[in-house]
Amino acid sequence: MAIYLFYHLLFPFRIYKMFLMA
Repeated sequence: MAIYLFYHLLFPFRIYKMFLMA
Protein backbone atom coordinates (compact mmCIF):
# COMPACT_ATOMS: atom_id res chain seq x y z
CA MET A 1 0.00 0.00 0.00
CA ALA A 2 2.82 2.41 0.84
CA ILE A 3 4.45 1.74 -2.52
CA TYR A 4 1.17 2.49 -4.29
CA LEU A 5 0.86 5.80 -2.46
CA PHE A 6 4.46 6.69 -3.25
CA TYR A 7 3.96 5.90 -6.94
CA HIS A 8 0.72 7.88 -7.01
CA LEU A 9 2.55 10.93 -5.65
CA LEU A 10 5.69 10.49 -7.72
CA PHE A 11 3.95 10.01 -11.07
CA PRO A 12 2.20 13.42 -11.20
CA PHE A 13 5.34 15.10 -9.86
CA ARG A 14 7.38 13.67 -12.73
CA ILE A 15 4.88 14.89 -15.29
CA TYR A 16 4.89 18.33 -13.68
CA LYS A 17 8.69 18.42 -13.81
CA MET A 18 8.65 17.39 -17.46
CA PHE A 19 6.08 20.12 -18.17
CA LEU A 20 8.35 22.71 -16.53
CA MET A 21 11.41 21.54 -18.44
CA ALA A 22 9.56 21.54 -21.75
